[in-house]
Formats: sequence, C-alpha cells, structure tokens
Amino acid sequence: MAFSDVAVFWKKPLSVFAVWQGGLAIHGAILGGLVVSFIFARYHRINLAKFLDALTPSLILGQAIGRIGCFFNGDAHGYPTTMPWGLVYSAESIAGQIYPGLPLHPTQLYEMTLNLIIFGILWKLRKKLNVNGHLFLLYVILYSAARIFIEHFRADKLTYFGNYSAAQTIGVIGIVLGVTLMLYLKKNFSHAGRSKSINV
Repeated sequence: MAFSDVAVFWKKPLSVFAVWQGGLAIHGAILGGLVVSFIFARYHRINLAKFLDALTPSLILGQAIGRIGCFFNGDAHGYPTTMPWGLVYSAESIAGQIYPGLPLHPTQLYEMTLNLIIFGILWKLRKKLNVNGHLFLLYVILYSAARIFIEHFRADKLTYFGNYSAAQTIGVIGIVLGVTLMLYLKKNFSHAGRSKSINV
C-alpha cells in the first residue's frame, strides 16, 4: 500500500497492516525488520551494526527460498519471451491467467539464482570485513543492483516515472545510501583506529 497507492497510505497509514488486501512485498518486510532490529538492539543494549551483520546471510538466503514459493504461485513473473528457457505457467496460476499459453521469463528463478550468488559472496566475506555494518550494507547494495536488473524482465511491477519500477527506484536509493554509509563507517573506523594507536 505504501508503494502502490501513496495517497491512500498517507490518509490511512495503518492500512499497511491489512495484509489480507495484498502487500507483503520484500522491501516492506526488510524495512519492518530494520525497525524491529533497532528496537531489539536498543532493548538488549547490543550493537545494532553487529546484529544486522549476523542476520544478513540468513536474510538473503531466506529471500532466495521465498522466490521458490513465488515460482509455484506464478506471481512475480516476467514478460513473454522467445528464449529457450521461457516457461509456460499453469492456467490456474497468476501468470497463466494473464498470459495464457505464452512462455514467460522465469524472473522468480532469476532472482533466486542472484540471491544465492549474493549469499555466497556474503558468506565468504562475513569474517573478512572488519567494520561493523559493512556486511549488511554490502547486502543492500548487491540486492538493490540485482533487483534493478531483474525488474527489466518483470511484468507484474509497479511503475513510476514511465518505465522505472518502484523496486528500481528503491534500488537506486539503496545503492546510494549503502555506499555512502559504508564510506562513513569506514572513515569513523579509521579515525578510531588512529586514536587508539596514539593512545597506546
């Protein structure tokens, strides 16, 4: 609701909780998770950046698994395609009702594959990044880039500004914020390291 009908959202912000009327998009889930993580970290007095880093590999892996459900349901589907890997969805599925008998880009599988690749990258780097928060921000950057790419093939997307989808707009914002915050945290980490060296 917050992305699909902004006017209604501003009039009735609590409508975002009416999940029986649609919604449940991944960006809203991530945002909600961030709010809950912030409250949890403050309540238990733990480092939020460390906490988010610990959750990050499981988050992207969960997103990859979630796209399997989208695939069987036929939502988050792509445009018709002549590529040999195009899939014809069942007539009962969402994709099959909109494009009956036509092979479509299996965008759910595209995203699942990219999410698994991102998971592999983050898992390999999880112990090598020495700045708290960098692993989570790297996830934001990589997933945002993946969604920007996949949206070119998705048919059931909310579009803004012509051919740009809401997910692509959010993706660009995510990349800019991710890079900016990574540089900010790295700068603070470097300053803290120099101060510690001087004190020693």
